[in-house]
Amino acid sequence: MAALRRAALLVAVLFLHHGVSTLAGKCYFEILQVSNAATEDQIKRAYRKLALKYHPDKNPNNEEAERLFSEINNGMHNHFGGGGMKEEQQIVKGDDVTVELNASLEDLYMGGSVKVCDTCPNVKYVREGEFMNVDIEKGMQDGQEILFYEDGEPKIDGEPGDLKQIKIRTAWHEHFKKEGNDLHTTVEISLVQFTSSMLFPLLLSTTELPSLLQLESLVGFEKKVNHLDNHAVEIQTKGITKPKEVRKLEGEGMPLYHSNKKGDMYVTFEVIFPDDLSHDQKAKLKSIFT
Repeated sequence: MAALRRAALLVAVLFLHHGVSTLAGKCYFEILQVSNAATEDQIKRAYRKLALKYHPDKNPNNEEAERLFSEINNGMHNHFGGGGMKEEQQIVKGDDVTVELNASLEDLYMGGSVKVCDTCPNVKYVREGEFMNVDIEKGMQDGQEILFYEDGEPKIDGEPGDLKQIKIRTAWHEHFKKEGNDLHTTVEISLVQFTSSMLFPLLLSTTELPSLLQLESLVGFEKKVNHLDNHAVEIQTKGITKPKEVRKLEGEGMPLYHSNKKGDMYVTFEVIFPDDLSHDQKAKLKSIFT
């Protein structure tokens, strides 16, 4: 009788173990987004792709990504018993590829998406009609990499390389220069600029002269700088501005990566001198400053 009970208990345990294993396997297949009939190689490729996607380095402070990353790794360990990855069949693969992408300051400031033709720089091979959408996140830095798993160099009679790395490079901009999280720009202001009315300087008295001159570097000015998202940045002063003087505008720089903070903007003032002054113009200016 006791032997019969032990046999029944053993059958129950084996049945339970089989059920749990089957359920765990099914859940793991669902996590990897592959069918139950997926081959070992398909499982490993799906694992590597998702492990990269949910890696903690790419998802800081993301508890859901951490949970999925842990599930993927634990499931892979259980599925292959810790040694399955070492027994991977040798498959001829293409090389990993690194591509530099010139990102506009506008995209680095506001975020954007760039469509890149899926070509490989190291071989004469193009996958016709294929494009990659590369998402540019706000605040990305020069040299920062965007990873595309198994989008490396294709291989005839083989598989693509494991990785395509899109390396960010800040494109040249007409008005701004990016240094870290700060922006630098130049604003021109006049030293002495005669208006069109000054075509007749001999008919004007000295008291009329100041209203017909722009003396921005001497008496102050009000100007607006168009930012990368077209919002206006106001710059004004009522004092003297010297050539090459630099003014710092806090919080008007580039956004920090994965942060609500921003760098600063540094404005360098370029004082524009007149090309020439007539004898009468010189005399009138002297009368003002003496």
